[in-house]
Amino acid sequence: MVIKENAIMPQKSRIIVIGGTYGVGKTSAAHQLSADLDIRQRGGLDVITDTMKAFLKNSKLVANLSRFEDVSKQALKNKLHRESKFISKAINTIIGIADKTGESFIIEGVQILPEFLPLDRVQYCVLKVSDSREHQQRFESPSLMRFRHYNNANFGVVKKLEEVILSAVEQYKAPIFDNVVPLEQTVLNIRKYFSLV
Repeated sequence: MVIKENAIMPQKSRIIVIGGTYGVGKTSAAHQLSADLDIRQRGGLDVITDTMKAFLKNSKLVANLSRFEDVSKQALKNKLHRESKFISKAINTIIGIADKTGESFIIEGVQILPEFLPLDRVQYCVLKVSDSREHQQRFESPSLMRFRHYNNANFGVVKKLEEVILSAVEQYKAPIFDNVVPLEQTVLNIRKYFSLV
């Protein structure tokens, strides 16, 4: 392959993916990382799922994204796996775009499980809040989102989802950051772990 002398090669993109259940501070961490690292491409899965709902109106899976009817742990696990597998297609599309353009992205959301990600291509971590009362407060009164959340989950469902997510993450030995500390410290911990400068 011959590269022209004046050709501008795209810089290596960085894809940071933040998972975790509702109310653990994924959006806040993504905003902070975006500012710290000057990454302008940032998206929550709510934007991706809203887009899918607009284009795939006849899909039952898409119509029921983030809607919880059967809240048994097994049903929630099955639902989260189906949705994560589906959402991973959008994430892989974003990664393909990043590879071509050299742009970096931060993606955050609940329906992100490690088994459906190209872990060699992304910097993936999960947030949790170990203090249940603090977690519930943040879930019920989020700091950055205008509405509580785009779903019908109560805090009991949120904690069941967290069990499923953390169990999956531990199998893949991905990092879990406890966001019970101030947000700045959590973001610093993420940056140190991934050597993000």
